[in-house]
Amino acid sequence: MLSRDSSCSSDLDKEKIVYVFGHQAPDTDTICSAIIATNLEKEMGNINQVIACRLGPLNKESKFALEYFGFQPPTLITNASEADEVILVDHNNPGQSAKDIRQAKIVKIIDHHGIAGFSSPEPIYILTEPVGCCCTVLYKLYKDNDIPITKKIAGLMLSAIISDTVLLRSQTTTQRDVKTANKLAKIAGVNLEEFGKQLLTKGTEISDISDYDLVFQDSKEFPVGDEKIQISQINSYDTKEPLDRKEGIKKVMQEYMDKNKNIVLFVFDILDIYNMDSYALVIGPRKKAVENAYHVEIGEDGVVFLKKVASRKKQLYPDIAHHLINIQRKEKRSKLKEDKTDEKQEKKEEDKKEDKKDEIKPEINKEEKQEEKK
Repeated sequence: MLSRDSSCSSDLDKEKIVYVFGHQAPDTDTICSAIIATNLEKEMGNINQVIACRLGPLNKESKFALEYFGFQPPTLITNASEADEVILVDHNNPGQSAKDIRQAKIVKIIDHHGIAGFSSPEPIYILTEPVGCCCTVLYKLYKDNDIPITKKIAGLMLSAIISDTVLLRSQTTTQRDVKTANKLAKIAGVNLEEFGKQLLTKGTEISDISDYDLVFQDSKEFPVGDEKIQISQINSYDTKEPLDRKEGIKKVMQEYMDKNKNIVLFVFDILDIYNMDSYALVIGPRKKAVENAYHVEIGEDGVVFLKKVASRKKQLYPDIAHHLINIQRKEKRSKLKEDKTDEKQEKKEEDKKEDKKDEIKPEINKEEKQEEKK
């Protein structure tokens, strides 16, 4: 539990600038969490200049939520280190954060993902819980600290939970998410099901979105061993529309991989939010990891159907990563075996050379003795 004394301020004599932000390619949870965590800091007595920020453009779903409940978008930033301190929400992976995050002073993390590559030279406040949405974690912090949840704040929290759990139908959904969403709907004065469908529908409108923006409006990079994979995801009520654009989408993906050689696999997941199945466009030299994970064969056009695969966090990333690690291990074992075989072959060649030397020595000794007799 946070206490009112645990705000970011460590120097009461000087007002600091504190940025609060989520991951790159911000989704609705990241946008809403930044605003809600900023409000929490202020309510808990943080005297610093705490600013809700974002690392990228708003998607249509996020815009709808902000406009519906009367909020301004978080401030767009490019550098985190220009602030005195930063608070991370909805992520902790440096690869998904601000480019200069390792130069920034992180004082808090509030998240609902696994710890991924994060380290800090100083003790900091970290709260990450296994729930479907970062705003579910924030709701608990408000309650634990007796911070009032207004109608507007409740609406933003609810929007984030609906978005991240696909209206409480995703694999990531927990009972806490369900209970929290129902409580928030009452405070916000909306019908959970009706508002949820409105919100999600806004997020599926893609006709006026470029192929590039479609690919990167919700895209995350993940380290797997010594390699990296990129997974983008969109929601759709009509998967035919994005699939009809697959050539343009694959071109964007390939161009990104050409510029980022450490990315060995790029997955663009199209989630059918009606049936909770996925169609994925897959490119890269590590495609086999996807085929092994789901016992499927990727078509020549790069498209594969993934039945009942709906979550990047709970399914796509861990499933693919597990099988990619297995492939990496097999390759290492094979390489080790080849190296040992090469060593044995080299040893044999050396032994042969030594044998030949030994054969020559007696001949040399015989000639020397004959010379001595003369």
